[in-house]
Amino acid sequence: MTTSGRPGRRRSIRARELDGVLRQIAIEQIATIGWDATTARTVTTAAGVTIGAFYARFVSKAEMARHLWEEGLAERLLGGLGQVVEVAHDPQALRATLEPFRSGSTDLLAGLDVLFASQWEEPLRQAIGEPAAEVFASWFDAEVHGPVEAAIRVAAAGLALGLLIRSDRPWMGSIDLTMEVERHAAVFADPAGPIALDAAVDEGAPLRVRQFAEADESLAALMMAMVETVAAMGYRRATLQQVCSSIGMTTGYLFARFDSKLALMVAAIEATWGQSVVQSQALALELSRRYELGIVEAALWREFLHPELGDLRRFAVEVERLARTEPSLMAAIIARETEAAQQLTGASSPASAPANFETGMALGIGLPALALFDPSIWLLPFSALTVPLMATEPEVDGGLWVERIGHGGLDPDGSAS
Repeated sequence: MTTSGRPGRRRSIRARELDGVLRQIAIEQIATIGWDATTARTVTTAAGVTIGAFYARFVSKAEMARHLWEEGLAERLLGGLGQVVEVAHDPQALRATLEPFRSGSTDLLAGLDVLFASQWEEPLRQAIGEPAAEVFASWFDAEVHGPVEAAIRVAAAGLALGLLIRSDRPWMGSIDLTMEVERHAAVFADPAGPIALDAAVDEGAPLRVRQFAEADESLAALMMAMVETVAAMGYRRATLQQVCSSIGMTTGYLFARFDSKLALMVAAIEATWGQSVVQSQALALELSRRYELGIVEAALWREFLHPELGDLRRFAVEVERLARTEPSLMAAIIARETEAAQQLTGASSPASAPANFETGMALGIGLPALALFDPSIWLLPFSALTVPLMATEPEVDGGLWVERIGHGGLDPDGSAS
């Protein structure tokens, strides 16, 4: 009986080993080529087995994602973010827990990709997106943790998520964020009192403009339709026919101006970036004439998290997800971020900009990404953080930050500064 049992045991061991191999290959592929390009065929080809080995374990690609999420990716991503939230007040602990996000570990990137994909794929939404949203809501519950502590938790998690999203930027490895992390942790440990933002937020209405500022109204409508269609169903599922039909336009008009869906996507990215930069900087400069810079920053945070900007947030997240595997999209993003570094700090590139430029950019994408899963965070009192953060922000030699500071503004109590 002992002899006859050994072959079965060996087969069982080999089956478990193959399970582990398939899981690891799938995680590596999702992290490198992306969720959309990862298939049963790519995984089994890399493993050197037949496609039947995949379907003997998973009924579908979505089922594989659910399995990977529940067997480890959720713990790595949500568990890691949870640790960041818990140690946000401790500079050394925060720096250590942020490092895997900054460096972009394989498990974190894979988890991030399927989490974002859950925004557009129903099976993933039920298995991954909705449970994750419940976790975020428990972390950021103002009634449980208090409004200021909830804002701290959002900012810490948003910083980590933003650093992970941006971990593929070519300059990330050369930037020392030690002092920046310590500065944020100090603010998290000793926030200011919350300040009412109603007046400043009301003046933020220009950020909610729904139309691009293009001389050709049809072209502006086409790019906005691309943004809204991608926001609704994701880039891979969006078709040019759907984009055109949503605004009663023929595909002939589109192809007379763009030779592919990707070309239209790049144009929409550039238009979105240009519109948001122009509007947000104009708003910041206007508000800085009347409000302390920390209040201005809080107004901008709240504005970008406003429910009315949900489509633009979803579009921005999808752009970041695709850019990791689509060089032309990444090139467009890097070009725009280089312009931002020049405009805001006077630096020639993000690599030479002050470190607070990078943390600002990380929060600029990390916070909106969190708002996809917990829309209520826009109501938190972020001024408790932005006022001390702006007060301790390192000086820069030029750019719009200096111009904003030059306007002075009002103190928190409304008196002249």
